[in-house]
Amino acid sequence: MVSANPIINNTRFVGAFGTFTDITEHKNNEETLKRNKEMINLLNKILRHDLANNLAVIRSAISIYERKNDKKMLTEIKKTVDKSISLINKVKNLGEKKNLGLYDLRGTIDNLRCHYPDIVIDITGDSKVIADEKIFSIFDNLFSNANNHGNAKKINITITENKSQNNTKVKVNNNGKDINKNIINNIFEDGIMDDTTGNTGIGLAIVKQTMKIYGGSAEAINTKNGPLLTLVFKNTKIKTN
Repeated sequence: MVSANPIINNTRFVGAFGTFTDITEHKNNEETLKRNKEMINLLNKILRHDLANNLAVIRSAISIYERKNDKKMLTEIKKTVDKSISLINKVKNLGEKKNLGLYDLRGTIDNLRCHYPDIVIDITGDSKVIADEKIFSIFDNLFSNANNHGNAKKINITITENKSQNNTKVKVNNNGKDINKNIINNIFEDGIMDDTTGNTGIGLAIVKQTMKIYGGSAEAINTKNGPLLTLVFKNTKIKTN
């Protein structure tokens, strides 16, 4: 920051002198505080949203068990409780993380398959991308949306690495019902509600915000083969202060 002060001699202006103040550190601290606030808000959203989904699964499983005495539902309840505990621990760890690192996409997706036994998930390609453990929440939200809101039975995932552009494009195509045309252009905004189902879009808002933190992007369109969501990840670290 530069400031100028006049030099006066006997009421006559004879010149000026300037001072320079380096505010780089101050600006860096402001940016750090801003990112930390965004991170805290995002972690709270992930925790509230994903735990609410898990509790809904548990409630549904209890209802089925009471009506049909289906003991497989007890296994489903235990699995979902374990998933919730794991989520809490992950969010706790996320709050302590400062740096992004390389994550294997295929391995990340494989770790989530067991939570969606009713959906066939096919993967083509692989890549290591810049992320942190919130990457699990990204794909968990995409699969949950396809399953719960789109009634999808199959998800095709295509991973394409572009070394010249230093990014990886992940296309997630499910065979469920189309995204409501009235909200598709705003599907990633926080609190957007589908007027045909009454569901809010916080899950996809989390996806968008997380991808922004990674220096990437997220888009959604309807195709003749069902909804297609495209994620673009960085392959090498972005500069952070």
